[in-house]
Amino acid sequence: MSDKEARLMPGMPVAPMETPEEIEQRKKQELLSKVRQMRQGVIQNHGQIKPRDPAGSVPRDKHYAWINVHPLRVTHYKALGYEICKDERITTDFEKADGTHVFGDLILMYCNKDYYEALKLDAAIRAVEGVEGEEIFKTFAEKSNVKTFVPSS
Repeated sequence: MSDKEARLMPGMPVAPMETPEEIEQRKKQELLSKVRQMRQGVIQNHGQIKPRDPAGSVPRDKHYAWINVHPLRVTHYKALGYEICKDERITTDFEKADGTHVFGDLILMYCNKDYYEALKLDAAIRAVEGVEGEEIFKTFAEKSNVKTFVPSS
């Protein structure tokens, strides 16, 4: 069946021809989407944060997040104000003997809810203002008395 015939058949989608590279890229994106949906479903179903006391509730003044255990990611989140969760008021299906909660390559961390809301607001404002990372780094370096240089291009 030719392209023209396929386009004229009822019920057949009319779509522009994709190049092999575009088809490959689309397939990769679809697969990535499925993997992310599956992983998120697993976390939601199995990584639920529950109160240790059945009559209690999860603290509402905390924001909990499952973070990749790679040391750079944990350090990044600690720098943002998060702490590794060892809160005795909550439990998960993945609680370890040391009180941490580790689910595969994820560890449960938390920060204060108000602080989390401030971080979100700051990110939204920076996105609107268009503040560039390089400028943020320069400002931080200047405040820390660290010399920087920009290589000539």
